[in-house]
Amino acid sequence: MAAKVSFPITNDDEANAFLVDDPLALVLGMLLDQQVPMEWAFRAPFTLSQRLGDRFTAPAIA
Repeated sequence: MAAKVSFPITNDDEANAFLVDDPLALVLGMLLDQQVPMEWAFRAPFTLSQRLGDRFTAPAIA
């Protein structure tokens, strides 16, 4: 049985899990990390996904 990968970079377990499960979220977090504090940058994709729902895709965001 493989161990679950974690990426504990925010203070939010759901946001951390989202970064592991969705490659787009991780890329967006890395892009935002250049402009804002790291914890905010990597939590932002999770917040955006909650607001967009099933429209959290690269074309929908663009």
